[in-house]
Amino acid sequence: MSISATILESSRASTPLAKLVNSGCRAVGGIYRMDYARAVVLTDDWRKTQAGGVPHGAFLLAAAGVQTSRGFTLDDEELILLRVAGTAQLPNEADLVQTRLAVVRDAGDSGKGFDEVTDELTRNELQQSAFDCEVIGTFYTEPNSSTILFGSDIDNVVSSARYQVFLPSEQVLSWVASYPEPEGDDLLALGAVRFSSTRRRAREAGVDTAEVHVHIGDFIARKTAVFGMTRTGKSNTIKTLVTAIASHSARTGIKVGQLIFDPQGEYANVNEQDKTGLRLLGDDDRAVRI
Repeated sequence: MSISATILESSRASTPLAKLVNSGCRAVGGIYRMDYARAVVLTDDWRKTQAGGVPHGAFLLAAAGVQTSRGFTLDDEELILLRVAGTAQLPNEADLVQTRLAVVRDAGDSGKGFDEVTDELTRNELQQSAFDCEVIGTFYTEPNSSTILFGSDIDNVVSSARYQVFLPSEQVLSWVASYPEPEGDDLLALGAVRFSSTRRRAREAGVDTAEVHVHIGDFIARKTAVFGMTRTGKSNTIKTLVTAIASHSARTGIKVGQLIFDPQGEYANVNEQDKTGLRLLGDDDRAVRI
C-alpha cells in the first residue's frame, strides 16, 4: 500500500463516527433486510458469545463500511441506531428446525454430545440466527464538520448487504445513552445502562458500568416522570435528582424550591442500608420541603 493510501485509510478510520465504531465496539453480524422502521440482523452464536451476549432491548449500531488494517472505515458518514426487539426467522428457518430436531434426537439415542453427531458445516449452519430490530434513528455529520448530529429516522433504504452491525462498547454505550455529548459543570451521573436483570455476561464483557450523564438544568421547571419495576431504583433515582438539584442551586445561587409529598416516609427518613435521606439536605422553604 502506498503512503498516500495509508494516510487516506488512517484519516477515514479517525472520523468522528468511525472513532465510535473503533472504540471497542464488537461486530455481531450484518443487516440482510431493512425498511424505514425495522431491520433484520443476521448473526451467529460465536459472534454473540464473543460480544458478551446481546440482551433484549440492547442498542446496536449499523454502519456501511469495511474493516481495514487501520480500523473500520465508513462508506458514508452515518451510523444507524437499532434496538433489539426480539428474534426473527431466517428464510431457511424450517430446514434449520428440522436439522436441530434430528441432532437432538440422534444425540439422545446414541448417548453422544450434539457436536459428535454433526459435521462442522452443519454446526456452523445451525448456529445462525437473526435479530428483529427497531430503527431508532441516525447519527451523522455534515460535510466539513466534526459535530455528531442525530435524526430520529433514516433518510434512505438500500437493498444491498452493506451494513455491518456492532454492539457498543462501554464507552460508546455511555455516549449513546448520554447524547448529546455532555459538557458543562451541571452534569450528573444518574446511573448505569441496564438492559436486563441478569448481569453475568454484561460484567464479563465489561459493559455493566456504562454511565448515563444528564444536565441538572434539564430537570428544573420541567415535568419529569420516573417509571420502573419494583426494586429497580426509582426512589434512589428521585433522591439522586433532588440532591443534585439542591447542590446545583447552592452552587449557582439560583433559587430552586422542591416540594415532596412523602406519605410513606421513604424520603424523609434516613435509609438504614446506605444511611442517606433527603431529610439530611434540610427542610425549609428555600430548598427542599418534605
